[in-house]
Amino acid sequence: MAHTILPSTETHTPDTQILGKDWAGEYQLLCTTYDSAEVVLQVRPRGTTTWNTAKFNGQDIKLTAVGEVLDVRLVRDYEYRLMTATAGAEVVIAKHDVHG
Repeated sequence: MAHTILPSTETHTPDTQILGKDWAGEYQLLCTTYDSAEVVLQVRPRGTTTWNTAKFNGQDIKLTAVGEVLDVRLVRDYEYRLMTATAGAEVVIAKHDVHG
């Protein structure tokens, strides 16, 4: 079942929704609502305070339109959240289930 990790009323994932050690595994993010500001994936080592924009091949990992999906593999020792400059985007997460 999909779980909202960026409500359209927020500019970043609420602290209670940060993806931590209990979220290790393969997931898909889906942008269900989009306004005008890109949504970037941020990461930090667990127990630290500084968030960094996640990159792939030197490019920011981001969602920029309704219906855009992002496959991610989350690991236990990091925490993840989504960040946007202005509220208006909503993103949900669902676990990949290769067995149906």
